[in-house]
Amino acid sequence: MSAKQNKKRKRQTSQQPAPPSKQGFLRRHSTAAGTVGGIAGVASLIIALIALNPSIRSTSLAEEANKQAQNADLSIIKLDLTSTVELSEETIFNGAPADTSKNQNIQVSAAKITLHNQGAQPALIKETKVQVLDYWAPEGCHGAGPSRTSVLYDFTVPGDIKRSQLPLPLPSKKEDFEVAGQANDQLAITVGEEYVGEAGWPGIVSASAELVSIDGNVLKSDPFTLMNLNAVDRVIHLVKEGLGFGLDRSECIQKNIKLLEEAIDAPGDHSPSIDLLLSRLREIGYTSTSAPIISSAPEPTPPVPSVPLGEGIWVAQLGTYSVGKVTEAQMLDIVGKLEQKTGTKITRVRSSAYGSLNPGYWFLYHEGERFKDGYGPLAFCISRGISDENECVGRYLSRSEDDKKYTCKFSTPQNSPNCIRR
Repeated sequence: MSAKQNKKRKRQTSQQPAPPSKQGFLRRHSTAAGTVGGIAGVASLIIALIALNPSIRSTSLAEEANKQAQNADLSIIKLDLTSTVELSEETIFNGAPADTSKNQNIQVSAAKITLHNQGAQPALIKETKVQVLDYWAPEGCHGAGPSRTSVLYDFTVPGDIKRSQLPLPLPSKKEDFEVAGQANDQLAITVGEEYVGEAGWPGIVSASAELVSIDGNVLKSDPFTLMNLNAVDRVIHLVKEGLGFGLDRSECIQKNIKLLEEAIDAPGDHSPSIDLLLSRLREIGYTSTSAPIISSAPEPTPPVPSVPLGEGIWVAQLGTYSVGKVTEAQMLDIVGKLEQKTGTKITRVRSSAYGSLNPGYWFLYHEGERFKDGYGPLAFCISRGISDENECVGRYLSRSEDDKKYTCKFSTPQNSPNCIRR
């Protein structure tokens, strides 16, 4: 073979392609790793492997997603302050627990937290924590009464709380609240003051909540502000009653209105009970800068008292109307309707003539057959279909101011010293 033919064969041999194989593939990339550098070469090798088998990445992601879906995955998606929950209240009368049969369930404002569980497994909240961010304690503008009421809130704000203590964490509450997989559920939280007196305005609390799950995760709510809805009617009654007595409590009421307005401006949402109380106070004529004019019209000459000097009787009080606020024609109509409702005679006198009554009113009553105690008038009213203590009260009618304490209501416990005059 000539030298020229040998050269031609070598050229042909070098042009033949090498058979494909994984070993050739790895060898080529190993050579590249050595040439470019260790780290860059390894990265190239990994990319090449994924490119060779893309199912590696998709399988890994699918397994991770499936794992997450099987676990509980809890989050807060809504905070609602527009609804209420029913709680029990307890009354303390003259330092002693009142008759438990008189206790009642009331509707109070609540923070309802909607939880969403994105996972398939149930999620469990094991503990709730509440932190007081701010607190407003309005003044009692109409004196104090012999009783005070406590509501059994989830979280109770201490009565002696000071602004220097804020923010104040309250004792936590154990929970056993489960949210099913792929579901929503609501957890209600109530917060309020320790005690409310007969003439007290409700406290207002701004707070935030933390929900601790069984796996140790903590869910934090936005701030919220609550005020007891059940207290609105009581406050309005006290304000109207004060106006009826001719008592000027405008300065106190206006200060309290400013606190209500401050609470509305607090961070987060607030319960509609605050707006409701403000709107009803405005209807009467009160704002933070204005107040209704209290009439100073002279009182008419009272009828002759039916109770002789030095004596007293228990009567069924069926109405009181501020002197100067109603006309004689209106009073006659009121008395006539009461007599028709009760089927008996109703007496009208001026309260100023009796030491046991607050002055400034027309006092409507039925004295019956000389009731022996304050429970007699209540029994009389019940027999006539009247069971609301705003419409009927047992009162001791006398000339002595010492007898003012003898006021017997449907909510007064049995054998109360207010219902029995020794």
